[in-house]
Amino acid sequence: MRKEILSGIGVIISLFFGNLFTFSNSLIVENIPPIKIGHLSSQTGSLKDQHEYAIMGARLSLEENNVLAGFFGKEFSLVSESYTQIKFAPQKALKLIQEDNVIAIVGNLDEQATLFISELTQKHRVPFFNSASKADNLRGVDCHRYTFHIKPSAAIYISAIGQWLIHKKNLTRWYFLSDDSFANIKIYEQAQHFLKQENGREIAHEIISTGKSTYLPILKKIKYTNPEVVFVILNSEDQINFLKQYKKYDLPFQVVSPYMDIVQLWKHDAKNLIGVWPTIWYHELFRYSARELNNRFFRKYNKPMDSTAWTNWAAVKIIGEVVIRSNSTTGKDIIESLESNFPFDGHKGSALTFRNRDHQLKQPLHLVTPRSEPGKRKGDILKIVTRVPIPGIKVKSNSLEGLGIPHSESKCQLESL
Repeated sequence: MRKEILSGIGVIISLFFGNLFTFSNSLIVENIPPIKIGHLSSQTGSLKDQHEYAIMGARLSLEENNVLAGFFGKEFSLVSESYTQIKFAPQKALKLIQEDNVIAIVGNLDEQATLFISELTQKHRVPFFNSASKADNLRGVDCHRYTFHIKPSAAIYISAIGQWLIHKKNLTRWYFLSDDSFANIKIYEQAQHFLKQENGREIAHEIISTGKSTYLPILKKIKYTNPEVVFVILNSEDQINFLKQYKKYDLPFQVVSPYMDIVQLWKHDAKNLIGVWPTIWYHELFRYSARELNNRFFRKYNKPMDSTAWTNWAAVKIIGEVVIRSNSTTGKDIIESLESNFPFDGHKGSALTFRNRDHQLKQPLHLVTPRSEPGKRKGDILKIVTRVPIPGIKVKSNSLEGLGIPHSESKCQLESL
């Protein structure tokens, strides 16, 4: 009970008193070394634009942690590292562990770097929080005891959009469009498996190269095959280009994708876009104190909060709260606390916990689509379609525990502590 009371006090202080205690907190902890949290971020490829939002989310969370930490004579600091070449990722992580003595690392990294750092932190017994990679193997054959996943897996994103298509819209005939990258072929295979499990039918699978300028031949094929759903698995830039042409061609079929970088969407006019995507955060969410978190982020940075900012905010917040509640900074104690169904308030309407079988954070998602009416601000280009799990759909897979790869199919075998 005491832990829950302390958590509630922290939330109240964060929401209503803001920086009122900043000065007094600094007096309390000025002679105590800060507890260091590591943050490692990639500035390459598709993660380049996300780097800024990852840092902003982590720093906002650090401030909120320190409001509560000051009452217990503690202080947190954030040690940030980034790289522009993946070969430097292990070197940066080792610096955080061996020179900076961080108690945990948050990684906004691609699949390959996430796998590297997950193996490295397992070796050094330092908790690692994946805030960016959705690769299913990281929760499967490549899972590790000291790694936790804030970012949903590809299978979870597929489940989120698939539940809506099949159980809400009754659309079971899918046409798949993907590029030839290894990551997206794996996502296609997972989506194909989901569709088969739901007794749906694959109409076709078109594989294209990245960077195409025109999709007219493919649009003609889609029209000819007459599917109910066009399931697009392309990187965000190619996907946006395709969706613009798809809307202009005026096909009647439902078009969806299992993921989209909303920061990329903000660069475009909503009236030129079409589609439905799952997301773990949107800056116009308002229930369950989401409005307050979104407002705090906007006031601090004059930018809307996106999913990348939220995952990094959540990771740093979880580390801070588990250290305060357990009164320990050792990796083993942090792991044991998180595996004991440690509840976290992510402003999503339910206590968030990690699945013990693969350390994936169980959390609600939302499906979003371009809005037709203008928003209040420049970034208000989307609207919520539904919350996931979807209200009113009573199937096992439409639940926080059921989203993603079923327990019976999991290949994760976590090491002993």
